[in-house]
Amino acid sequence: MRCFYAIWRIDWQGSRKADNYQALAMDFLLLNCGLHDIKLDADDRQQVPPGEYETNLCAILSEVESTVQQVVWVRTTPVIDGIHNTRCEFRRRAADVAIYNEIADRIMLEARVPLIDLHGFTVNFLPDGFCDHVHYTGKVRMLQGAFIAGALLSLN
Repeated sequence: MRCFYAIWRIDWQGSRKADNYQALAMDFLLLNCGLHDIKLDADDRQQVPPGEYETNLCAILSEVESTVQQVVWVRTTPVIDGIHNTRCEFRRRAADVAIYNEIADRIMLEARVPLIDLHGFTVNFLPDGFCDHVHYTGKVRMLQGAFIAGALLSLN
């Protein structure tokens, strides 16, 4: 199974690009977005508003459709407001994770993109599974990796 990690970025002119993804053949592209999009600014607005998040996801799917055999959506992992917002310099809300996962779920369902529910899996290890505000202990990361690998093997 060939895997590749593509980092998507939006450059200052607003065009969307993935670093070097076209040069590689991939069996799967695991797409996981949301935690950085829901960061709140001083005015309590998301870094990427919901409508723009939806547009970005659709653009990514359009961009990779001729290059990748299978896109797989990995649901955004949980945020616990009281933990994140007391341990981090910027805020996030669990309610926004739910909204952004719903947006992505709808888009991926319409595009027939399979879903790996990393959110639903990871919530079983909280709150003790956090090593900080949204990142996980080594044990939880290993379990997440095994969960994702098993889900991918079931698709193949």
